[in-house]
Amino acid sequence: MKISNDKLYTLCNKYQWFTNGDCGQYQMFFDRNKQGASLETLATIIWICSSDWNEQDILEILKKERDLYIDKIRANHGVVIIESNGDIATLGKIVKTDGKTVDTSTGEILDDEPMDEPYSPSSFDKETMIYLYDLLDGKMDIA
Repeated sequence: MKISNDKLYTLCNKYQWFTNGDCGQYQMFFDRNKQGASLETLATIIWICSSDWNEQDILEILKKERDLYIDKIRANHGVVIIESNGDIATLGKIVKTDGKTVDTSTGEILDDEPMDEPYSPSSFDKETMIYLYDLLDGKMDIA
């Protein structure tokens, strides 16, 4: 989910979106969001069920709200956020514990070789960083 249903509800009230839809359509709209619908799909649904709105204007508002949500998480929790397959996820941390390299998000032991320092974007060479940055569509914090 790229934007919470609570936020969508607030936006629909604020901008008077979805005034031409019925209760069943409104519920299906929120269900589609829970299923991971893209912001483009959500904007189209809102546009179809609204009056006096341009689909592109709706999409721009949704994108802005999504970006504010990501920024709020970063500020409040000090975590790195990436967008992966349409989902918002925290970036796992690789650490050395008891002489083993471990992925803290899964508990998986990656190897038995000692590690000098935790992996971070700064440990990659420039070419790899450019590739990852492009792959993640600029949604990577470079520490």
